[in-house]
Amino acid sequence: MLRYHHPQKRDVSRELGAEEAYVYDELPDDLRVDVVADPVGGELFEAAVARLKPLGTLVAIGYAGGLWPELQPAQLVGRNVGVQGVYIGRDRKSTRLNSSHRCIS
Repeated sequence: MLRYHHPQKRDVSRELGAEEAYVYDELPDDLRVDVVADPVGGELFEAAVARLKPLGTLVAIGYAGGLWPELQPAQLVGRNVGVQGVYIGRDRKSTRLNSSHRCIS
């Protein structure tokens, strides 16, 4: 499941093969999914965790909607779900090291 603020992004995801993609206010209450890619965080984070199937995973990519709320381990363990954080950006140190390596190579 992918969540978007703009319908155009949802449509592109579907064109690229996503089985399900929703605009935030279109999320059905009874929807249960295996994976959520969440670039928003904030209050929508809890709703996304609640929609995970057993053994499902939420991938937290960003927090454009605000910082994530407190999450108690019991919310995950009791339902057999997980949350994985992913940082897609680059830090300056690794960029400098990669640039230096290319110059030496």
